[in-house]
Amino acid sequence: MKKVLVFITDGTEEVEVFTPVDFLRRAGVHVDLVAGKDSKKVQLSHGVYAGADLAIDEIKDMDYDALYIPGGIPGATNLRDNEKVIDLIKKANDQGKLIAGICAGPIVLEKAGLLKGKDYTCYPGFNEQIQAGNYTNKIVSKDGNILTGKGPAAAAPLSFLLIEELLGKEKADQIKDQTLFSLL
Repeated sequence: MKKVLVFITDGTEEVEVFTPVDFLRRAGVHVDLVAGKDSKKVQLSHGVYAGADLAIDEIKDMDYDALYIPGGIPGATNLRDNEKVIDLIKKANDQGKLIAGICAGPIVLEKAGLLKGKDYTCYPGFNEQIQAGNYTNKIVSKDGNILTGKGPAAAAPLSFLLIEELLGKEKADQIKDQTLFSLL
């Protein structure tokens, strides 16, 4: 079974967390919500409380196939400024794992040194904060093991891309059909 680690912390964008978690789980992927702080209770960007499966200190090895970094402010800056998060992302990248970031999440990828020479997208304006990489202005972008999405509206397309990378196009299309995105 494929496994994905999804970072959450105070100020993370709800749509960018729950859409991929739901779609990945529908696809049969094991997903762990990992709090980027000591407490597993997290208040997301619009006041919704979420409970993480694990606190960051509980991650002992990188037995995940992919990592996912949602945006939201101050969620993305909280993750960017967390050295434990950055360390896990660097280790995953060194192992060739898929790493996805959405909205403001690519600021975390840049801090980890993953955007140098890579195409990426992000929420409009955050590209001005990112010095490395090549901003594409697309809804989703893939460059090697780095997947990025523009913002909340990209949560579904980025989820489908992640499913396709993990399980193949047929599984991604199956989830599109289940969720009626194939009608759009």
